[in-house]
Amino acid sequence: MFFPFDEHKIFEFHVIGVNHWKTPLKIREQFSISKNNLKRLSEAAINAGFDNLLTVSTCNRTELYSFTNQPVKLNELLLKFSYNVNGNLFTQHVYHKKNHEAVKHLF
Repeated sequence: MFFPFDEHKIFEFHVIGVNHWKTPLKIREQFSISKNNLKRLSEAAINAGFDNLLTVSTCNRTELYSFTNQPVKLNELLLKFSYNVNGNLFTQHVYHKKNHEAVKHLF
């Protein structure tokens, strides 16, 4: 596994997303990322300075995982590539976990 290291930056492991535990299906559907948008999302992540990004988009969850020092950019990517999601809906339903909690959530 690649762990990014730059002596001038501190990277933390982050996850943002929605899942079936807290978000109804009709809203989760709006956060799903289409196959066409997956490639665009990857390109946008690279352009935003991400060296790594794991995207999970199923009927039960949509999540973005990354080692980063700018988790706000993860929010921007999820918002941009979700289907018809506004800022209010985003704030109400998206969770953010970091480091140990993000790893625990992943597994």
